[in-house]
Amino acid sequence: MTEAQVARIRTWMLTVVQDGSWQRYNDLHIDDIDNTFLDRSNWLARGLEALNTAASIRESLGLGFIVALGIELQSSTKPTGVNFKNRIALEQEMSESPPSLYAFLPDWKNWVETLQRGVPVDPKSLGIDAANCTYYEYFSVEDMEYRRSLFVWANPEKTKK
Repeated sequence: MTEAQVARIRTWMLTVVQDGSWQRYNDLHIDDIDNTFLDRSNWLARGLEALNTAASIRESLGLGFIVALGIELQSSTKPTGVNFKNRIALEQEMSESPPSLYAFLPDWKNWVETLQRGVPVDPKSLGIDAANCTYYEYFSVEDMEYRRSLFVWANPEKTKK
């Protein structure tokens, strides 16, 4: 990543941590990092790159936050579940909204609920290294459809004292 891209992610992360807006899901869409992230065919690869960068920034700042890449999938009028078995199928299921970076405290009730209600997905089957994946689906009364997401996330490293 370029210095400007790293700086954009760092600024976002410091802002959401300092002002508490992470609790309002103040995310960073990857296409807001840089214009080079606009190409939809690269969203997953560039999103994962942004996640790795965010995790490195988090560690260098000593923040105890989870950083996650939220990937919005196509909505449905019926429950769908995990209908992708590999990276190509996942990319085909992605919605028209670019992936976003999120930051959460590990014990935040909304994040814990997402993990409890979600379905673990093997990241290796999706060609994703060293991360956790959770599929989450819920019925939106407002939209009258099932909203679907995949969260790829990294826990904070345990620092030695």
